[in-house]
Formats: sequence, C-alpha cells, structure tokens
Amino acid sequence: MMNQDQVKERLTNQLTKIVFRKVNGDEREYVGTLNQSFLPVIDPDKVVKPRKANPAIQNIYLPGEGYWRSFKWEALISIDGEPFDYVPPVVEEDEDVSDN
Repeated sequence: MMNQDQVKERLTNQLTKIVFRKVNGDEREYVGTLNQSFLPVIDPDKVVKPRKANPAIQNIYLPGEGYWRSFKWEALISIDGEPFDYVPPVVEEDEDVSDN
C-alpha cells in the first residue's frame, strides 16, 4: 500500500491515475500530476492571492482537462491501481510552557 509521501512523489514525477470516493459515495477518477512540465504557464497579471494550505486536501492538475482539482486524503482509494493506506496526521498539542 502507498502512503501520502509516496503519492506526492509519484504526482510530482508523472501523470497518475487516482480514484477517490466523493462525499455522496460515488467514485471519481482523475488523471493528474504536479510535474512542472505539465503545469500551465501562470500569467502574472492574473495571479490571485494564495489560499492557506490545508493538509487534509491535495490539489492536482489535470492536463487532459486543463484545470486544477483536489481530493481529500481520507477519501483516496487507489493510485495507478495500487491501494492507498490513509493514516491521519498526528496533531501534537502545545506543551504547557508556563513557569511553576
């Protein structure tokens, strides 16, 4: 089974077929990438303010469609036919740093 880091590496290196489950239960399939050679050229006059990163969501570019899409890591089923093993991120609570 693949993990999140392996998926990101694959998306960065090549076109990748992903299958995930939508909120309504339907399965959706994308062929996308994060490989720079496939990404569109950004028009500096149309640059928008970037959104705050959300670690629960992965954006990917679909070169065959010509637009960006995203999926939730917890909804990912497979990558290029290989099962995906979702492991929720560990959230560490702030330590109490008060002087006693």
